[in-house]
Amino acid sequence: MHVSSESLQTCKDPLSEIIHDELDEWHFASTTDVYSLAGWGRPTTEALQYEEREGCLIGGCIKHILMTPRNSLLGDGTVLSQSAAAYSAGHTLFVNLDAKHEDAVHSNILGSASVLNALSTIISMSSSTDILANLYSIPNISDHIPQEYTQMRSLRIGVHSPVDIHVYDAKGNHTGRARNPIPDSDLDFVEEKIPGGSYSIIGEDKYVSIEGVTPGDVYTVNVRGTGEGTFDLDIDESLGDMIVATSSFRSVPVTVGMSATTSVRVGGISRGKLSVGDLLRVDEQGVNLMRSENTVMVEDSKKEMASRRSRSRASSTLLISEPSPAMMDVDMNDHVNRIVDLMKKNKRFLSSLSVGDRAFLLDILQML
Repeated sequence: MHVSSESLQTCKDPLSEIIHDELDEWHFASTTDVYSLAGWGRPTTEALQYEEREGCLIGGCIKHILMTPRNSLLGDGTVLSQSAAAYSAGHTLFVNLDAKHEDAVHSNILGSASVLNALSTIISMSSSTDILANLYSIPNISDHIPQEYTQMRSLRIGVHSPVDIHVYDAKGNHTGRARNPIPDSDLDFVEEKIPGGSYSIIGEDKYVSIEGVTPGDVYTVNVRGTGEGTFDLDIDESLGDMIVATSSFRSVPVTVGMSATTSVRVGGISRGKLSVGDLLRVDEQGVNLMRSENTVMVEDSKKEMASRRSRSRASSTLLISEPSPAMMDVDMNDHVNRIVDLMKKNKRFLSSLSVGDRAFLLDILQML
């Protein structure tokens, strides 16, 4: 849906305009010392990125637009540092909130040890010169954001479509949805027990961000199906605000109750690819192993079936469910005859299929 600027103008609330006009023109008295807090070191959304993707099932492929948040470590998890420090008058205290320092976010920044120390200093001292000298000597507080943030390493793990995501560190700490401890509550409950970990939801997309990770750290990623369709799993490793490695699983079939698990090793980068284990997918159909995408995860279904027929194992194509060695030795005509027999015995077979599935089945028969 597109909303024009003209329609937005007509939606403006006159009262809100009056309030903003008053606030925008308001300034502190010249005799008032102003101190602003700006947290940094927590993944904070700074923009939205749109990407066209293709999801493929037996019935064919459908293109869709994927909206992904672009994060920056120059924020407190909610507000970007440059926004928090936008007030030009007074003094700005930049607070390092990452897990190895304060382990705080926007909602509890005033309760962090460094900020409590700073508040005590401001209240107990009268001289601005003395206050500033003491403020900037407090650990994790500075008058600027140190360049060290560009070397802060973080992970972002995102899933798209009807699945939930759960991430565990080597100690078993969990970040993701969990059972609400309040009996009979219908509210979602989220655990964020991994140090530096946070969980967010945008539409059907779920993200787990972990900042302050170090090379060699290993995390287990578990995806659980909540609906029917396909899902994508994207894992990014960043230094500062720059993504340095990424790995993806694309168009993985999902059903209710499906479970898929993989692992990621921080710093295991080769040619821009993360060190990610195979995806172990389990559902009522059985067990499948999938590799993360190197060039192409899953090509369109017709090419996939052609690959099965020629028995090729091209490195750029990974079948969603590779045929077993026993299946590879069966004459493909047997499969055609079996399908024809099924259609003869069940006259409603074709009519029960969707138009896309029906066309695809006929394409397969012609190809064989």
